[in-house]
Amino acid sequence: MDTYYRAEDNIVENVSKKISNVLSAGNDKVYRILEYIISELFRNIPEHSQCLEGWHCSQHWVHDDYIEAEIALIDYGRGFRESLNSTSKFQVLDDVEAIRLALEPGITAGIVDKSHLREGEKTEYLNSGYGLYAITELCKVLKGQYVIVSRGAIATKNGIEYLRGNLVFPGTAIKIKLRIPNKLSYDTFNSILQGIIKKGQHSSKSIKGAINIASPKSRSMVNYSLIILLLLCGCIYIYTKVYGYFFSFWYPERFT
Repeated sequence: MDTYYRAEDNIVENVSKKISNVLSAGNDKVYRILEYIISELFRNIPEHSQCLEGWHCSQHWVHDDYIEAEIALIDYGRGFRESLNSTSKFQVLDDVEAIRLALEPGITAGIVDKSHLREGEKTEYLNSGYGLYAITELCKVLKGQYVIVSRGAIATKNGIEYLRGNLVFPGTAIKIKLRIPNKLSYDTFNSILQGIIKKGQHSSKSIKGAINIASPKSRSMVNYSLIILLLLCGCIYIYTKVYGYFFSFWYPERFT
């Protein structure tokens, strides 16, 4: 993780693509959905935990109508409470409150100002606090489950509580399990995601310290490299058409 940078083809995105390729079992639509989810999870390690290493374990089950995918991820960096308290915006007293805040839309202790980016890093990778919120909401929509452990607290769909026996995990552990229908199209998933983000942006207005607009990376599965390539191709096409027109005007014999 020490080579991580906020731009395309970083280590998080490359690892996410490899895992998604295995879990999707050759289904391109499922691959793109998993890539979004896994990359959002993995970004938390270098961007929030301040840990240079992470460990993951993944598996899938192929059914007639859907693919069931399970991803587990752990790191031994700082937990949610330490991360949130690293900024003056928050004063979190315990781990239960820290997880509750972390799952709210717009809550982040990450880099939110482009002036803090290193040279060559992209603004769409700025933090906005919508990653975990979106993933846990997607788990509900896709009949999934999630378990999030940070220090002395644990969160599931049933709620947030302290770990039993006063146990404390030395870092953060996240496990999600999803059922992704084979016929779930990219457009349908993106529509679901947009609905979740829109709802979160509205809710964030009443949350102290929350960011009201999700970052481009969190609110869409759009491939920015592909967009740039398409725009470049469009510019080349227009240039050749215009150049060809004027060239044929001045040298008509070349075009007869």
